[in-house]
Order: sequence, then C-alpha cells, then structure tokens
Amino acid sequence: FGNISIPGIDATSGSLGHGVGIGCGYAENDKGKKNDFKTYVFISEGEMYEGSTWESAMYASHNNLDNLIVLIDRNRKIILGDTEDLLSLEPITDKWESFGFETCIIDGHNFDSIKEGFAKISQKNGKPKVIIANTIKGKGISFMENIPSWHYWRKLSSEEENIAKKDLSIYD
Repeated sequence: FGNISIPGIDATSGSLGHGVGIGCGYAENDKGKKNDFKTYVFISEGEMYEGSTWESAMYASHNNLDNLIVLIDRNRKIILGDTEDLLSLEPITDKWESFGFETCIIDGHNFDSIKEGFAKISQKNGKPKVIIANTIKGKGISFMENIPSWHYWRKLSSEEENIAKKDLSIYD
C-alpha cells in the first residue's frame, strides 16, 4: 500500500500483519501526548489470517484507541486465490465488532461512499474504528480484474500498458 518515501506514510507492513500493531503504537503515543491526531492503517484482508492483527485489535480496544482507523481493502483476494475459498473471513464486520471496534462498510471505488464512511466513524467514542472497503482487484483493467496472479506488481509489457490505458480511458 505504499512505502515510507511517500509523505504521510511513517511505516510499512504486509503479510505478517504488523500494521495494526504499529498503528496502535502511534495512536497510543498521540493519545498520551494529548495530540488530536488520527492514525490510519491500511491492510488487506489477507493480514486477518495473522494472529498479530487480532492481538493488536484487542490491544486497541482495551486502550480505547478511538484515534486508530483501520482500512481494509476487501477484494477477496490474496496471492493464493479467493479468501473465502482458502480460509473464510466472513463475517468480517462481526469479528471486528467482537473485538470492540466500530465498523463501517463502504464501496471502495465510490468517492461518495468513501466520504460517507469517514464521516460515520469520525466520532470519538472510545472505540477504535475499521472501514471495510469492498473493492475489485485490478478494477477496470481487462486482463487484471479479479486475477489473483496480479496480487504482486510485475512489469507491464508495452502491449499490456496500452490495453490498460485504453481500459482506463486515460488517452481517448
């Protein structure tokens, strides 16, 4: 989801599920210093296969980290295939709520839905937040859409690049 060379990204994580724990550290530090900052952690649903994600969720709830917002890219894909075929994650909302999180489901491809989701979870109520953004992996690119093998970046051929630009109507 990015790297630390991008302004505003202070740490990166990945498949080991350390992102929520790192976010808890930042959120707790800000609360302790009485900073009015929010900590945003972007994860894929594959990170929910890791115990460290759930241990961090318990910690966030126990410590009332209502300045922690976890955003889950819910495209139902991990590198091995569809999450629900490999190890079902549903009901995701119920799981996060059982750990004390306030939850919200949005359409991750719709700006109005994204804005509504952030507005819904903006209240300080002692609960950490999670936004589940339903998305489609590779949306709009014909040869990538819903294909697990595009989970990791690989260089596009000239032909693929042209198809992608046409699919996304970048150059009409």
